[in-house]
Amino acid sequence: MQAATVRKAALAWAAALALACTWQNAQAQDQPVGPLPPTGAEKRAEEDKDSAVQKPGREELPDVVVTGDREPEEDRYWIESGTTALKIDTPLLETPQMTTVVTRQLLEDQGADTFEDVWRNVPGAHSAFGEGAGGSVTLRGFTMTGTGTFGYPVMFNGLRGSAFGGWNPMRLYTLDRIEVLRGPAAVLYGSGAPAGVINYFSRKPQAEFAHTLDMTFGSYDLYRPHFHSTGPINESKSLLYMLDIGGENSDSFRKHVHKENLQLTAGLSWIPDDRTRVDFEFGFADDDRDGSYDRGVPFVNGKAFVLSNKFSTNEPSDFSNMTAFWGEAHFTRRFTDTLSLHSGLRVFSSEREYRSHSQFGLRYEPSTHVLIRSYSESDADQYGISEDTHLLHEIKGENIANKFLAGFEAFNDHQKFKGKTAASGVPGIDIYHPRYGLADPRTYTFRPASTTESDLLRFGPYAQDQVELFDRLHLMGGVRYDRYDTEQKIKPGATPKYSDDGGAVTMKGGILYELLDNLSVYGSYGQSYEPQSAPRTPQTRSFDPMQGWQVEAGVKNGWFDDRLTAQVAGFFIRQKNILVPDPVDPMRLVQIGEQESKGVEAELSGRITADLSLTANYAYTHAETTDDTNEIRKGQKLQHAAEHQGGAWLRYAFWDTGFAIFGGVTHVGKRLAWAAGASDPNHPYALPKYTCLDAGCSYVYKNLSVRAVVKNLLDEDIAVGGRSDGYMPGDPLSFLLTVKLVF
Repeated sequence: MQAATVRKAALAWAAALALACTWQNAQAQDQPVGPLPPTGAEKRAEEDKDSAVQKPGREELPDVVVTGDREPEEDRYWIESGTTALKIDTPLLETPQMTTVVTRQLLEDQGADTFEDVWRNVPGAHSAFGEGAGGSVTLRGFTMTGTGTFGYPVMFNGLRGSAFGGWNPMRLYTLDRIEVLRGPAAVLYGSGAPAGVINYFSRKPQAEFAHTLDMTFGSYDLYRPHFHSTGPINESKSLLYMLDIGGENSDSFRKHVHKENLQLTAGLSWIPDDRTRVDFEFGFADDDRDGSYDRGVPFVNGKAFVLSNKFSTNEPSDFSNMTAFWGEAHFTRRFTDTLSLHSGLRVFSSEREYRSHSQFGLRYEPSTHVLIRSYSESDADQYGISEDTHLLHEIKGENIANKFLAGFEAFNDHQKFKGKTAASGVPGIDIYHPRYGLADPRTYTFRPASTTESDLLRFGPYAQDQVELFDRLHLMGGVRYDRYDTEQKIKPGATPKYSDDGGAVTMKGGILYELLDNLSVYGSYGQSYEPQSAPRTPQTRSFDPMQGWQVEAGVKNGWFDDRLTAQVAGFFIRQKNILVPDPVDPMRLVQIGEQESKGVEAELSGRITADLSLTANYAYTHAETTDDTNEIRKGQKLQHAAEHQGGAWLRYAFWDTGFAIFGGVTHVGKRLAWAAGASDPNHPYALPKYTCLDAGCSYVYKNLSVRAVVKNLLDEDIAVGGRSDGYMPGDPLSFLLTVKLVF
């Protein structure tokens, strides 16, 4: 209670300070300022008289990842270009790979809170375990597990890794957009799964004053205050600031689950001239949760939803506390009209402490219905550095244009994990008549505590060339040499120190041809590689990295002056060298043969009329094991891979009234839970398919707006993800109400 009081006081103090600073800066609005060269976004805003969104100042620099608010808020279901696919701001219709951009306006309309809420907008993407059990995502049939030593390539502002390390969940209100690139991206981003790259972009300082204060109320005693302020610090607008403060206090439909968090992000931009820009960002987050680590609801006789979705194996005393700090700097300099440099650097540090009772597999006594539980305590620390520097050389002739990119990326991560588990004394729990508060960890017998430390260093140079011929033909190719060096030691214990190093050369290529001004066809090829995580038991040699490749072909089209875009793509991915438990000795790991994923994805996003906006997607994915040392596993479907998945979201605005309505549908097919061990979707540990409906409305009067969202309108049972010992249920029928003041 004392810690909660301190956090609430800190939030109130920070908000008061921010408002005071905002009032002081607002006085500068009456001071004369000199005109600035308009950015590309400002030029587009001049053409749209309905736009009231502020834009960044100074001349547009091609290599700065600062898009700000490119379109009017009403158009923000779609953005015409992105930087993730090619590391250069490139129109999506000219990118030879499937890329989805999820905007802040779309997430606000949907009432999105966690990253699990994002994937409904991305074809072929959905949660694997749920926020309480790892927060991983499945994309194109492959489960990309977390941000650990060799986790999948999560990027933040183009730099590898989450800003807050591998544990702390970032709040969505701090983001401007999320770009999801499907398929291998090792050339630009180094090692990772062949499924794709997820790149989160934070909100940036703007050249005009803009302030918002909003409060969200919701089901389960949800309170979420949020304040955002941006604008110039001096008259010349060479110094810009951004301040974002938010917090949350809420219960849950899950038993014993309660969360409180506070997040503060500050940004400062220095623009000394029209060729130079330096951006600084700093962040702090504190996230406290009761009822974590939440492993979900157990299957009963192989079936889901037999028990109440409220059921939990956690005790009221279980908790998870996380804090994190980070700082980031981006430097952009245009030396000549053709040569520019971009360099980014991030340092981060986070720590986590948790105490948790959880189910131990699905072991329970059929006669008594008592589920066996385990108990663990741990303290974890993580810190690291992420860096990327690249040069861009651009030339443009009468019938040819060339963009050559060359860079170097480095990432260093250190993790320390101290923990212990109970050997005996942990009471089980009756799944039909659970009784809580009887467990006392002080009476448990514990195994010896252990400390695991791991260090990872990865780095590599890369190069990419884009060529445009006769304004129609676009060619792209790239190559990278990537190195890694990792070491892990556990003490005390019999496990010897583990170390591994290696490298790989990866390549990619693509071709896109514009049949018409708004119709393109493309094909691409890309490679991936991913070092194996440290083995759980001693091995006689290091395992080979996982290796993958993909071929993709598709069509991209734009209508209504490219306000509405469509993408359709077919893909084939093959990956080999996957680690699985040895069927003879489950305590050891072996490298199996191959896994394949093939399918079709389609996406439609944008604005049909001035009143109607929409985003829709569909994905068919067939992912299976094709070669294995164990014949039984051949032909098995990959875990968490849904064959059919899709969704849509529409928004209709009545402009003369300030009133808008919106709603959507999400469908996810059957999936196998992690470690289910069977290919049949009717296997006892299959996650049931679900269809979810959401709806809402908003009203704007001058600078005040109100938004109401009802989630899971039909109160469907939803299993957003899970493991073989349980599934993570999604939210039942619930509501959100947000009141926002813009000044």
